Amino acid sequence: MNPKTFALKTFTRLRRLVTRPNLTSKQVAWSFAIGLAIQMNPIPLTQAPITICLCLILKNVHKPLLLLANVINNPFASIPITTLQIMVGNWLMGNGWTTNFKAIKWSEFNLLAFYTLKPLLVPYLLGSTTLMILALSLGYFSMYYFSEYLRKRKHPTKT
Repeated sequence: MNPKTFALKTFTRLRRLVTRPNLTSKQVAWSFAIGLAIQMNPIPLTQAPITICLCLILKNVHKPLLLLANVINNPFASIPITTLQIMVGNWLMGNGWTTNFKAIKWSEFNLLAFYTLKPLLVPYLLGSTTLMILALSLGYFSMYYFSEYLRKRKHPTKT
């Protein structure tokens, strides 16, 4: 399949997914925003279980879109996202964009000794919370306007 055909089919599927008649643009936007914000969750390996629980608990969300927004950047971008969260946290704390990895005693590190990562913990939590709020707001507004645009294009009003 050539790239142009693939892109056209993908956009057509996305349009059908976003413009379902039984959901409003706000419900679609919240579904996407929540799924995107879950990716910035500071607790590793909990994104998928949280998404599945929300799909089971929440009634008026677009479940396929919530799942899709969650897997857009998971798992391939986990390390870059975590690094960005630490860098944003450092920047918000006034330490600049650099991270001091020399403060970590890597010789003492193992999976049970997370206390060795203490120099990164506060910037990580601050950065992930900030990026979660940013992803939630940007995801909501971008999907809301995208959904409204597709709905108007699908059913143009005659004036």
